[in-house]
Amino acid sequence: MKRYLLVIFLGLFMVSDMGTYAEAASDKNLPKIGSVKINAHPANLRGKTVVLRWNGKMNGDKFLTRFGELLTQQVKNVRVVKMWEVDKSTAAVSKSLEDSVAVAQKIAAQKPTLVIASQADCGGCTAWLVVDQLNLEKLRIPTVTITTTAFADIAKDVAKDQGVGDMSFVVVEHPIAGWNLEDVRKKMDGVFPEVMRAATKWQPAVR
Repeated sequence: MKRYLLVIFLGLFMVSDMGTYAEAASDKNLPKIGSVKINAHPANLRGKTVVLRWNGKMNGDKFLTRFGELLTQQVKNVRVVKMWEVDKSTAAVSKSLEDSVAVAQKIAAQKPTLVIASQADCGGCTAWLVVDQLNLEKLRIPTVTITTTAFADIAKDVAKDQGVGDMSFVVVEHPIAGWNLEDVRKKMDGVFPEVMRAATKWQPAVR
């Protein structure tokens, strides 16, 4: 019964938030960040540094933590950095260009080979997470952005609005928020191969 009520609540929340993208996209605080060249992804992650960036949305830290566990089990000598543990201020949705650039610079200081971010599962947070990731791409750091099915189209629209037609997204069944730890871990177990493909096989289209 509790699970049934939770699903209803999440569904209502999703519907109510779908309209927030239009507001976010037209908001003067959602900037055009200028020309961005999307970076090639590494062929493998052995001996590399992977930063996991959580934007504060519910269960994103648990979702990424499970990814880090699986990654270290399968890839030798990979360095996994949970950015929210290094700097708690990065576990938040950006509210301005200055916020977004500051987060990108803090992440870049870890000298990552790749940044994987979670998650885009509401209107405003989706718009800003894409901007954050593009600011990393401007620093020549390749990224993978995790979005849920309900907001995948919005994420892609934001990228296009920024002049980017080709960006690495992993789309996960909505929602990530609201589930217990066991369910969140199972969800990552199911999509882990797809995240790895995005990390090491995806490449930007040649222009």
